[in-house]
Amino acid sequence: MDEKKLKALDTLHIPVWLAKDIAWLLVYKPLGIAMILPAVAIALHICVKTVFNKFLFYQNLAVLFWISANSTWMAGEFFHFAYKLPAALLFAAGIISILWHYVIEFNSNDELLTKPGFVRYFNKRKI
Repeated sequence: MDEKKLKALDTLHIPVWLAKDIAWLLVYKPLGIAMILPAVAIALHICVKTVFNKFLFYQNLAVLFWISANSTWMAGEFFHFAYKLPAALLFAAGIISILWHYVIEFNSNDELLTKPGFVRYFNKRKI
């Protein structure tokens, strides 16, 4: 996936996620529940598209786990089911994913790591 398409997906993902969280805050169940599927689906799609770029993949995987945990928590509050353990496990998986990203980045000798921001992630060659 090229940089423009990935950035467009990421840009689309943010308002969907925010709509879900605003609905949660306002306890507007129909919108909150309706936004779970697109928020998780976009995060999953971004993960699939970045699976071969280790610097991007683990960050995106952490976001996927985070949104899944957040959605579990919201649904648990809306429908009064035990959500703490599943949400905690998903949050922990997200923390492990982002920590693994930092381990890979720290151990990399790639000259791209000295460049700022997305420049190093969207280089044309596979990292």
